[in-house]
Amino acid sequence: MIKNFQIMLTKISQFDKDTTRIVLQDPKEFQIGLDYKNRSICVDIQKKDIQKNTTNRSKQENKNKVSINRSRRTIFIDPGHGGKDPGSISNSYKEKDIVLDISKKIASVLSSRGYNVKFTRNSDIFVNLKNRTSMANRADGDLFISIHLNAAPNKKMNHFCGLETYFLSPNNSQRSLDTLKHENSGDLEDMNYFSKQTFLNFINKEKIIFSNKLAIDLQKNILFNVKKRFPIKDGGVKEGPFWVLVGAQMPAVLIEVGYITNQNELNMLLNKNFQNSFAQGVANGIDAYFAKNR
Repeated sequence: MIKNFQIMLTKISQFDKDTTRIVLQDPKEFQIGLDYKNRSICVDIQKKDIQKNTTNRSKQENKNKVSINRSRRTIFIDPGHGGKDPGSISNSYKEKDIVLDISKKIASVLSSRGYNVKFTRNSDIFVNLKNRTSMANRADGDLFISIHLNAAPNKKMNHFCGLETYFLSPNNSQRSLDTLKHENSGDLEDMNYFSKQTFLNFINKEKIIFSNKLAIDLQKNILFNVKKRFPIKDGGVKEGPFWVLVGAQMPAVLIEVGYITNQNELNMLLNKNFQNSFAQGVANGIDAYFAKNR
């Protein structure tokens, strides 16, 4: 007995001496319930209205979706190092050159989506760390994203790998401190212990919270996009007192794209397809952040 509607019986056959196979077919999804009564089997078929469910789901998604006015958002991209400061060097490749290439890819994707994008540098010039966030502040930037490559000690060059995203905080892990020494080296001679602690003690707590949220969205979306084609490791979201982020009056993060000292990652970092995937992931992360934080 078939209830509710007619359905096409496409095949019936004796599978073995104890089993009869019946094949039912319909263009739309349906569910089957069986009820055994004495020597009879009642078949209850109920069809799902997929189109209706899909339409309702789409309406709900659109209702929950937050509109992003990208043309009114200014994103500052900060390619690390530059000019007299090459950053880390591996196999004659310089960090300053690779991060500039990656930063330009990010800017291209963001611009194509309608964001207003600015650089702290878009050529091989040296910019003091403290001046980088000053540029973003003067331009009333909405986000500050500094792009760097990590480096490992010579004895462990191929041991360390992975993508890491940092946000500003006085709290440190040993791993953060090791990275800190490398990234702060450009202006470290201008900073004594007291001046560093003074800045860190007056960090805006709200900015830390939103910088943390931005770091999480970036790390998640970059990994999701890049892992489709490249075996990138999740180094996690971390916190540390990076001098380049201290002066920012907007949410600010520092992304260590990978380890230039790891040969496999260096090859990946130089790959244009990787750079494009990474840039798309950054843009997706920024979209996600603004969608949740108006």
